[in-house]
Amino acid sequence: NSVHAMLPQTKRTPLVNRLIRDTQVEGIHHVKSAVSINNRRAMRSATVAKAAMSPNIDLRGVWSLSDSWEPWAGEYGMYHVPFTQDGAMVKIKDFFNRYDIGYDDNNGNFYAVSFEEFWGEYDIFLDVYDTETWTRKSHKAVEKGMAGTAIALDPTTGDVYGCFNNDDLSGMVWGKGDFVNRTRTKILDIDGSYVAVGCSKQGQYYGVTNEGLFGKIDKATGEFTLIADTGTPSKYFCDGAVDDKDGVFVYVYCTETESGVMTLDLTTGAAEKVHTFTGLNQINGVHIAKPAAEDKAPGVPVLSVSCPEGAMQADIVLTMSGSLFDGTPATGQSFNYEITADGTSIATGSALAGETVNISKEIATQ
Repeated sequence: NSVHAMLPQTKRTPLVNRLIRDTQVEGIHHVKSAVSINNRRAMRSATVAKAAMSPNIDLRGVWSLSDSWEPWAGEYGMYHVPFTQDGAMVKIKDFFNRYDIGYDDNNGNFYAVSFEEFWGEYDIFLDVYDTETWTRKSHKAVEKGMAGTAIALDPTTGDVYGCFNNDDLSGMVWGKGDFVNRTRTKILDIDGSYVAVGCSKQGQYYGVTNEGLFGKIDKATGEFTLIADTGTPSKYFCDGAVDDKDGVFVYVYCTETESGVMTLDLTTGAAEKVHTFTGLNQINGVHIAKPAAEDKAPGVPVLSVSCPEGAMQADIVLTMSGSLFDGTPATGQSFNYEITADGTSIATGSALAGETVNISKEIATQ
């Protein structure tokens, strides 16, 4: 192991109100009877859900609307989304406007789609952001079929599937989106919609319908296989993501009376609310950011450097982390280190977890 130190309201526009409908979803789910749903609910209640998500997970989403915002003072932006009851929304970057769908390509780009209204007509735009600086790289008009309610990246292929508008905005389809070339391919017409979609590291899609039904989705055909009824149908835009580490689907929901974050067991659908917001918050583009390191990589060391005035000698203090990246203790483990200056290696060595290393080095002028 080595380390290197170096809208002001929750009500939707008329168009968006048509996207999240209250009608029964045909072509999405297969429910034999009300009894089968009740049995699912009973099984969910009898199943012990995981108490929490792993602490080093970075859950993110686009905060698009809230009833807690002052009129015309929307706090649009990318945020860290809490998944513990004492957590809070933490802004990463302001956005100029709200977005309805978005995804991180795990390659430095975040793609987001928005509606813009001009005299009763709607235009659809695709924006691309750099996920390091969060500067907007492009802003381009796209076809109406590129808009939707929930999408997710397939990490096995880099493809994107989800619930999109049909071409004339009269309904929804399960489809495949190419956000680089700005096209969308329809796979299946659906009546109703998905309010949350996510994909596992194995390429299996999961989703929650507007009726609150949770299940698997065959990405190639759009066929939905019911796992459980969440009992929490979202009336407004929201989203979700698969947490592979904990084996759960993270459902960021928003009903008419409550919004929050719940986890759904990928196998049983066992549900647990892990955070409840104080207002009605609509958060979409939900995803788990790619981690900076693997779980069992060394934790981040602490480095300090001082140079007495007029001297060319640098006094370096390097303290190795006492834990691994996932927070587990690293007691007794030894880690290699390398310190560089202006791209040139000036010190290498090995130290135990938690050990402090003091180094003095003459720094050559360029």
